[in-house]
Amino acid sequence: RADGLPVGPLADKAFEGLAKGYAPDRILPVVEALAARLRDGRAAVTSTKLPHPPGALIAAAAEALGRGIDHAEVSQILTAAPTPTDAAVGLTVAASLAAQGIVPDDATRAVTQAYQHGRSSEDVLELPSVTSNWFAEGVGMPEVLKRIRAGAGLSFPPVLNRWARWATPGHF
Repeated sequence: RADGLPVGPLADKAFEGLAKGYAPDRILPVVEALAARLRDGRAAVTSTKLPHPPGALIAAAAEALGRGIDHAEVSQILTAAPTPTDAAVGLTVAASLAAQGIVPDDATRAVTQAYQHGRSSEDVLELPSVTSNWFAEGVGMPEVLKRIRAGAGLSFPPVLNRWARWATPGHF
């Protein structure tokens, strides 16, 4: 807390270790490593002129950095997102895409393009599911990357997206 880091993720990690029955001397290094990632996440976020980022944004940046998203890509998502909360969602989505095997640059591009085209955080949150569905359908990585690079994965134009969901049969 004194370092300006969110304590929730640190406490969660410690409790996770305790719940799994690990000894404190095994838990402490894991919590310290997470604190170091959070410091790196905070540095990436504050370098974009956001002096007091919310804890969720710091945690999302740390997660993204841990998945191979670099500082410049964190900055791209922060710049494209309309709010810090949206940026946290975007960073989490980019990290999820990277965890699925999407190249970090392509994951970042997918999120930034979505925000630049007026998509909401709710829309952006669909990207990992859509990508998982493509993989489940047998679509190979080259085609998935091609679709991501083309901005595919979000079914309706941004303005229509919210309304199209309401018009979908069986929505109610």
